[in-house]
Amino acid sequence: MTEELTQARRSRRRATRGRRFAVAVLALTTALAAGATACGDDDDEPQPAGSESDAAFAEYIGLETEAAGDLAEENDLPWRVVREDGEDLPVTMDFVENRLNFAVEDGKVVDVTTG
Repeated sequence: MTEELTQARRSRRRATRGRRFAVAVLALTTALAAGATACGDDDDEPQPAGSESDAAFAEYIGLETEAAGDLAEENDLPWRVVREDGEDLPVTMDFVENRLNFAVEDGKVVDVTTG
C-alpha cells in the first residue's frame, strides 16, 4: 500500500507540474502576442533617426555641401557630413535629434538623415 500511495503522489506532482508549465507557456505566448501588436506601424509616432522620408529634406538634396550647410545653419540646425563619395566618415555616436547628416557624392548632397 505504501508503494501505491507513493506512486499516486508522484502522479499528482507530475500533473501539477504539467499544469504549471501549460500556464507559463500560455502567459508567455500572450505576452509575446501583446508585444508584437504593440509594435505596429503607427504613422503618429516619431520615426527613429535616419528614417525620414526624402521629401522631408528635399531642399538639401542636390545642393553643394557648403550651400546645404549654410541652409541648415539658417534653419538653426546642426549638420555634418557622414559619408563622402561612398566612404563612411568617422563620426561621434552621440544622438542629436535635430542634427542633419549629409551623404555627399561629387560635392553634392545625395541623402539626408538626422541624429
